[in-house]
Amino acid sequence: MSNITFYHNPACGTSRNALGLVRNCGEEPTIIFYLDTPPSRGEQVVDESGN
Repeated sequence: MSNITFYHNPACGTSRNALGLVRNCGEEPTIIFYLDTPPSRGEQVVDESGN
């Protein structure tokens, strides 16, 4: 199991390409469709802190 979480928008070419790159490296990330399930404020703060 990968510890990569990928916030994905399948309608976005950049997002599709980035997901493809991750998969081509042999990783299968946990995919969150952020338009359907936006990150909580707490997740955003942790993301911004780099921890």
